[in-house]
Amino acid sequence: MYMTRSRTRASRCIETLQRRWKRYHHRIDPITREPVRFPIFVHVHEGGDSVFSARTLAEYVRVSGDYRNPLTRQPFNRCEVLRLARIVGDPNLAEQEVREAERKRAAEQESLRTWFLGELENDIYMLRDFARRPTSTMPYSTSFVVRQMLAVTFPSLIVNIVRILRLGESYGEHLFVELRSTVRIMRTCMEEEEALTPQFTTALVVFDQFLNDLEHHVQDGTLLAGTTANVVIGGMNIRLNLRDI
Repeated sequence: MYMTRSRTRASRCIETLQRRWKRYHHRIDPITREPVRFPIFVHVHEGGDSVFSARTLAEYVRVSGDYRNPLTRQPFNRCEVLRLARIVGDPNLAEQEVREAERKRAAEQESLRTWFLGELENDIYMLRDFARRPTSTMPYSTSFVVRQMLAVTFPSLIVNIVRILRLGESYGEHLFVELRSTVRIMRTCMEEEEALTPQFTTALVVFDQFLNDLEHHVQDGTLLAGTTANVVIGGMNIRLNLRDI
């Protein structure tokens, strides 16, 4: 009798899977835009249902920490999260609060990084303002531009770079590439405006040396060591208190 019941349950399970296959095998996964692969995960919502390849959806949740339907942005309820974890055999997927906290923290860090990068761009474009002629007969001298860079531009840049690196040192991998790209764009704009003065050209040479030296300090870890930044730029020492940054 026990074997009969087991066979009956197995037969019903197979029939259920066959019905699900006939119903859903033609559906397109919203994430991959390809036909769904079994096992599948069906999310029923107000507007109908969304059918996902369960493993693809689980990987999306793992990477993003986002427990919402990627198509409708409707949150999965607790039962749906547990069901997905069971289907793919990953109990860690059920740790919803931990993963959502990680996602929120990462989003906040990225928002701060974007804001600090905007501040860096403002610092760089200050060079253009220093190098422009205030009047047609009295341009800023090269020495004035360099002094302004040392007194205003460089310290502000260092502070914002430190803030970005404190969010995560991995941000430093592409930071200087982005900074140099901003400088190239600014130079191109100045050339198109026919405003590339000798003062601005000199400022770019000094600024390039500054970026090279600062990148070296970032790579060897001396910029973030301790509470004080001692940065040697072209033989000149810039000392900043980083305690309150």
